[in-house]
Amino acid sequence: MADGQDGYTWQIAYVYLFNLIVGAGALTMPQAFAQTGWVLGTVAMAVLALMSFCTSTFMIEAMSIGNAMIRLKNQKQQPNVISRTPDDPDDSGNELEPAEGSPLLINSDEHSSGDLYGIDKKVEMGDLAEMFFSKAGLIAYYVVIALYLYGDLAIYAAAVPKSMTQAICGGGSKLFENGDLPCGNVSSMSVFDMYRITLLIFVVCLCPFVFFNLAKTKFLQIATTIFRWAAFLCMVSLAVNRVVHKKSTHRAVIFEFNALPNFFGVAVYSFMCHHSLPSIITPVTNKRRILYVLFGDFVAVFFFYMLLVTTAVFAFKVDDLKDLYTLSFTDAPDVLKYFLELFPTFTLSTNFPIIAITLRENLKNLFLKENKYYGLFVRRFLFPLAVIIPPIIIAFATDDVEMLVSITGTYAGAVIQYVVPVMLVFYGRRSVLAKLGNYINKNRSPFRSQGWVYLIVTWYFVCTVFVTVNKFYKFK
Repeated sequence: MADGQDGYTWQIAYVYLFNLIVGAGALTMPQAFAQTGWVLGTVAMAVLALMSFCTSTFMIEAMSIGNAMIRLKNQKQQPNVISRTPDDPDDSGNELEPAEGSPLLINSDEHSSGDLYGIDKKVEMGDLAEMFFSKAGLIAYYVVIALYLYGDLAIYAAAVPKSMTQAICGGGSKLFENGDLPCGNVSSMSVFDMYRITLLIFVVCLCPFVFFNLAKTKFLQIATTIFRWAAFLCMVSLAVNRVVHKKSTHRAVIFEFNALPNFFGVAVYSFMCHHSLPSIITPVTNKRRILYVLFGDFVAVFFFYMLLVTTAVFAFKVDDLKDLYTLSFTDAPDVLKYFLELFPTFTLSTNFPIIAITLRENLKNLFLKENKYYGLFVRRFLFPLAVIIPPIIIAFATDDVEMLVSITGTYAGAVIQYVVPVMLVFYGRRSVLAKLGNYINKNRSPFRSQGWVYLIVTWYFVCTVFVTVNKFYKFK
């Protein structure tokens, strides 16, 4: 048990991580994968999965360093100490001598059991940023996480009304290609008018929750998970059925390099788990297998994504795949078609208030000062409104979910996924070395070479420049 939380086994952590990674982003991958080509897309997805796994291990290492820094800080406040073992061998079998003047004793708290780097206290990504970043770096972190969450909310605010509009209007997979045409079942309105009406319904039903504290119940989690997996299995089964019965005869794209930048923006979003790792990893009772659990999750997610996208590639022509994959099954039986069309409505709607409240609290941490009194409007209304208004305006302006996912994943999501964990582990290692003179951490990332740090930062900047140039080129 960790930090006063109820503990659970590594098997439960495996399930939580898998469900966390396989989220709504998977629905936008089939179209981007088909445009890129199934060979090039497979290679690109494998590289993205490797890079994301690498930075996930960095995040776990940073969490362990954060726990060590807390224990070292408590050493000055509590008299009880236990011996640290500076002569323990490192992973290469060599003994590490403590630097001259480094402390030989560390404090033992009630959870540490003598392990300086044990992950017993939950330290969130923001807590680690406060420990290891400068003031400017901390502000930059909060700005990026805010932009990422704003992007998430804009995606949800567009995806849910779009799915509802598809279910109401019908019209097949090309419904939104000309939104000025009449809505099939409500001919007095255009498709875009119906989209905006459903967006207003979305705002009225869900946005009031942002003004309060909302706790997810276990029932809601279980119901959402069951609904989501039923939809994924349904999509795979329908795609396989199309291939077997040769309902779509076409030659799948193999290699299209020009589409790769957009695929990066979409796929990088689909391996995101880093900002939630502290909440999932910390309560695990036995963390000796945690890196194996993480590796197993990434392998399983990779193969699941490959099953989803490859069946889509061979079942549908590129032009028939929609930015939300659930909208592509227009020839499915009515029950399954409506089930898939409404899938984002139910699953994404449950996440919208939770993400909005998370963004609200991050904005408060960024702008409000401690020990200062603020009026009722600032405390209760200003930040919820600041959270709600921008994504709703974006959703009114565009229904292009793939574009929103691509921009969010490339510019904000990739920073949270790549740059922040790298910087946390880089400065975290420096901080603990400055205090102890050596660094022997059982939770250290297997990608321990400093070269991986520079490789991932370089990878992020090259891909970001590549995607940016491609977007401006396409828009000309």
